Amino acid sequence: MHLKLVCHPPLNEKEEEEEEEEGAKRNTSKRTEIHSNMDYVLRTVMFALVICGVFSADEVKVKSVMEGDSVTLNPDITQIQRINQIKWMFQKKGSNAAENIRNVEILQGRLEKNDLTGSLTINNMRTKHSGLYTLEIDHDNGTNNASFNVTVNEVPSVIEAHKAEIKILTVKKGEPLFLETDVTEFHGDELIVWRFGDEGKLLAKEDKETKSSPYYNADERYKGRLQLNDQTGFLTLDKMKDTDAGYYTVRISSNKQTTYKKFAVNFTGFIISGSVVSPSAGAIIALLLVIAVVAGLGVLYYRRKISELQEHVVGTLKFTEGESVYLHTGLTKLLKEDLILWKLEPKNALIAKINGTEDQRKQTPYYPESEAFKGRLHLNDKTGDLTITNTKSSSSGVYELQINSSNKVSYKKFNILVWPVNTLNYTVGDSATLQTGVTELKNDARILWKFSDTYIFIAELSGATNHHKLYDGPDGRFRDRLQINQRTGDLTIGNISRAHSDIYTLEITSGKNITCRRFMVVVHDKTISGEVGDSITLAPETEMQVGDLIMWMFGPEDRLIAKGEMNAQGFCTQDDAVGNITLDQTGSLIITNSTTEHSGVYKLLVISIRETKHKRFRVAIHERKENVVVEMESMPLKN
Repeated sequence: MHLKLVCHPPLNEKEEEEEEEEGAKRNTSKRTEIHSNMDYVLRTVMFALVICGVFSADEVKVKSVMEGDSVTLNPDITQIQRINQIKWMFQKKGSNAAENIRNVEILQGRLEKNDLTGSLTINNMRTKHSGLYTLEIDHDNGTNNASFNVTVNEVPSVIEAHKAEIKILTVKKGEPLFLETDVTEFHGDELIVWRFGDEGKLLAKEDKETKSSPYYNADERYKGRLQLNDQTGFLTLDKMKDTDAGYYTVRISSNKQTTYKKFAVNFTGFIISGSVVSPSAGAIIALLLVIAVVAGLGVLYYRRKISELQEHVVGTLKFTEGESVYLHTGLTKLLKEDLILWKLEPKNALIAKINGTEDQRKQTPYYPESEAFKGRLHLNDKTGDLTITNTKSSSSGVYELQINSSNKVSYKKFNILVWPVNTLNYTVGDSATLQTGVTELKNDARILWKFSDTYIFIAELSGATNHHKLYDGPDGRFRDRLQINQRTGDLTIGNISRAHSDIYTLEITSGKNITCRRFMVVVHDKTISGEVGDSITLAPETEMQVGDLIMWMFGPEDRLIAKGEMNAQGFCTQDDAVGNITLDQTGSLIITNSTTEHSGVYKLLVISIRETKHKRFRVAIHERKENVVVEMESMPLKN
């Protein structure tokens, strides 16, 4: 190895300083370049960390919601710069393919996207919306994903009580319970859920999107007693029992909103003091006490100075004109120191009183003079119960019971509504029209027609949409017979029969006003009258078809008196006809040379492959009146 030694002359002081400055500049430039490279690397690493922190490649966030709820998937993309496009994909559970949510039919109408944050909200969810939701983000530095595994569970067992409006209802045992929603019409995306009790027992559920039949609790306790109204979401629970008292809650969710309503249901004649109650009834008692305290706060202080105050407000009790109203104190026996006062609001006018002393109980209870109740009030001298007989619509009002005992004063209120009744008489086969009395419905009006005291829905009409619905009723007795006037809400029953005799209830709701009317429809048999010796013809008034069998019966025993059958050759009578009775080719029954013994009820059965038709006739044969000729002897007039 050869080394070449190069010698430089020594630098003077000035040259040495210049060399040091030049070296310093080179070092500074080098450090700047290193720092620049490190800064780029650091920014790249930090960006990668941010991306990984927000969207971990392996992380899938899990969301769990209930049917009817809304869920928001929030990936928070605000830290990502220079985003070109964001896209949400949906992969249904059990499927291997994902598709753009814009193309997923079951999600249409319920999505809300926020392009600033990238969040996605799905409203009014169902179990079919369970699956994997993935956000794909395209930006200048690549592509990132955010995934959410969403599970939609069945409806919740407990509906949020604090969101529910509470309404107190009181019913009689054995009678139906009607729970009404505030819905005027459905839009096809609603989920209706009715629950009972503190444990949230599911009673009924209907999903309007699926257009399937409502679900009802299959428990033997509710078998055949639940009915969910398809048009309004109203729930009817028939034949109320002791175990049915408690809280009922409804939750109606749609793509636009979720509403709640809660009912505290108890039975008529309930007294707060001295009773052993179930936990659910105890909850109702507590609620009623709170309401009573708040409502009467102004007088509570004074009353508590002299007695222990207990008050119970009973819900509305509905009656028909002419019925008797029984208002119970809840006492089994009046004590010597008890004083019973019955008053009528709003003036708190005393209408009856009785006390528990022996002398007083032997006397006639006191009834102040009042034309409104003259002769129609009766007090039970053992219990203090009040009976109002032959009620009128003017008997409607709030009745207050005050029980003064030795150590407390108890109050109880009854809201009595007496509906007027229009009695309408028809003959079998007629068309009956029940009029609302309205010339034209308002846009916010809703008409409900109900049949019988069990309040079975038979017709509905919305003034806003003119949409109406007709029901077949029990045993299909209204099938193809009902018509409702779109302008007035009048209900017409065609070809009426005795099976349609009953009470009909009309309910008109407009805004916060509710108008009720009741109709008593009485359908009589068609009566055919004649005199002894006349010929009477009873016609089926139906076209006979091949294969039809006609049977005529008479009297309370339904004795067969004539029979015939339509075949390809014509109408053939059989030999069951009795004397003076024949059948013609139309199946009509002919009574010749009639007598009073032919008077009575005749029943016709037309039996075909499709159905069996019934018809009744009442025949009245009277003795023939003799023509009386009176001859008068002509007498001359005297002057």
